[in-house]
Amino acid sequence: MKSILCLPALVPALLASAQAPDVPATDATPNDSINVFITDDALAPRLVLRGADGSFPAIEDLDADNTIKMTYTPDGYIAKNVDVSTGGFLFYALQPDDNLPQSQWERVYFKLADWAVTPVLMRYLNPLYRVPSTYNPSEWYIAVDNGTYDIRYFTRKQQETVADQFYELFSIVDASDPDPSDQPPEMFLVNMYNEATPVAETKPGIYEAKVILPDEDFKICYESSGYYIPAFAFGPADISQTALEGGKLYNLVYGWNTYHAFTYATEVKNPKNLLHTGDEALVTIKFNDGAPTLNINGIDGGPVTGIENVAATTTADTAEYYTAGGMRADSPTKPGLYIVRHSDGSVEKIFRR
Repeated sequence: MKSILCLPALVPALLASAQAPDVPATDATPNDSINVFITDDALAPRLVLRGADGSFPAIEDLDADNTIKMTYTPDGYIAKNVDVSTGGFLFYALQPDDNLPQSQWERVYFKLADWAVTPVLMRYLNPLYRVPSTYNPSEWYIAVDNGTYDIRYFTRKQQETVADQFYELFSIVDASDPDPSDQPPEMFLVNMYNEATPVAETKPGIYEAKVILPDEDFKICYESSGYYIPAFAFGPADISQTALEGGKLYNLVYGWNTYHAFTYATEVKNPKNLLHTGDEALVTIKFNDGAPTLNINGIDGGPVTGIENVAATTTADTAEYYTAGGMRADSPTKPGLYIVRHSDGSVEKIFRR
């Protein structure tokens, strides 16, 4: 019998992703499944809704009246049109034990992992963590706004070459709005020690922040502990372009090529475009123009991007101002980083405080 490896016990290893570039985040992939097949349908995983008084029934009291049985599919278990009216729910399932028949396996609850993004992300995958039945479930239920949802629970293989390592996930979508446009509140540059540098969403689908660049070999993730978990990462669309150069636009793909970490280029045409660990830089990640992109601009003497296709002004003694993202600005009156193109074609950056 295969065993499940819980998320906090994961050991560092480069991971192959299972998700094709054109597959939405919550769609099944070839590795989405329940790795332990439950032979008795009565023992299938269940959803336990929070009671009106905020409580949950004890595990020994769970039955068909106070739980919702999830339906088995080859891609995992699903419960459709779940009416959540009291603020949240828990998953309830079996703890596999190779030495006992399934009827004697321990019943356990699942909670959202402590390090997970909250509130729960729609469309994107959320990590689960098993909790002993002796814990009080009312203290760590999975909180969601009241509504009607389609909820899926499944496992995804941790590494293609390691057959018995899995991690557990769930996805949730609004049954009345199956394709919402909301994105995670932050993206992270996560190094191999799971040290995360946040890049907050500044506009819908645009993440931008002035940061200290992390150690080489980092990944772009929407979970701060996502370096070794491809379900949370965005890999390079082109695996030959992982050495980052300042001022260059790089295409990203969700859940694909995630075993390729990003480094910094050591040789570039313009020395100002060199990026290094510890540099102060402006990081921009965009999702609102089709495929997600990554762009890094060095702050001190670094590169200029976003306006390379704008013709230079030819009128004497005039200048054009742009935001760091390349948007035209009337004048640099608000605090922030600005790009100035002078009438002679020269370009500089200024920072208004």
